[in-house]
Amino acid sequence: MIARCNKRIITLFTIFFKISAVTVGGGLAMLPVIVDEFVKKRDWLSDEEMIDITAAVQSMPGIIAINMAVMTGFRTAGFRGAFMASFGVVLPPFLAIIAIATGFQMFRDNPVIEKMFIGINSAVCALMLISVVSLVKSTVKGRFGIAVAVIGFAAMTLGAVNVIWLVVGAAAVGLIFCTLSLNQSVKPDERAGE
Repeated sequence: MIARCNKRIITLFTIFFKISAVTVGGGLAMLPVIVDEFVKKRDWLSDEEMIDITAAVQSMPGIIAINMAVMTGFRTAGFRGAFMASFGVVLPPFLAIIAIATGFQMFRDNPVIEKMFIGINSAVCALMLISVVSLVKSTVKGRFGIAVAVIGFAAMTLGAVNVIWLVVGAAAVGLIFCTLSLNQSVKPDERAGE
């Protein structure tokens, strides 16, 4: 039992180290790789748990990549898993910053490096789009969900609404919709008996 737990903790560190080392953009750009590793390959988390973790991580203050590692690590291996996953996700950028700071002057005005980062940014956008499409498929259900998602997207795109008010408003609208739906599903005879 202890050996299996230690192996899982080492695996968490290794996975998050690899993800952090190769996923440029961090945060939500890591999501498809995390889903692939923990939901599809290892079956350590269900789709629903991953959706819950993603929602919680986005509502927490702080760096999304670290929050994602902590939540995933905790959900799969407790406090030690949370610590090792977060250490694994922090170590590659730390080492990269040390290396970049050491050689910054040599590469500062290099046009090849500038072009390389344009390509990396494009790849990060594609990864984030994949994450969004995956989340939409698994969370947005029915006409009501689609309507709320479209209105929220439009409000965010136009910059008309602060994110906090958008989330609060969507929650309130969802609560009202759910309450009205439940009231309509209760038969008049059942209401009279209350």
